[in-house]
Amino acid sequence: MIVKLSNHQDFRRSNRRTRLYDLGEHLLAEGPGLAWATNYWVKSFPKDGKWELFSSEEKSIKCKVSNGLYTAAELIEYFNSVGFDCDTAYLSAIGLVQPAKIINIRELK
Repeated sequence: MIVKLSNHQDFRRSNRRTRLYDLGEHLLAEGPGLAWATNYWVKSFPKDGKWELFSSEEKSIKCKVSNGLYTAAELIEYFNSVGFDCDTAYLSAIGLVQPAKIINIRELK
């Protein structure tokens, strides 16, 4: 049975465009002759609380390849594991990292 995509039960039409955020280039060097570059982008899906991670192949730094959907915590853990440092203020501005909550300990007494 052939069903039009727009009639499928899982199809969701969206009038809102999701923005693709460029996180920048990441240079990896594991040793002499073992270095490569990639670029990271993320796209937010606020309704699901997920982020789609895109990266580039070394041959074409502008070509985006989807790496799947992740939670914000999973993305931060991945970036830490590969040694990718991104500006925390930028990550906070796009909503990937929540700013730290400051608690006045004098008010807790």
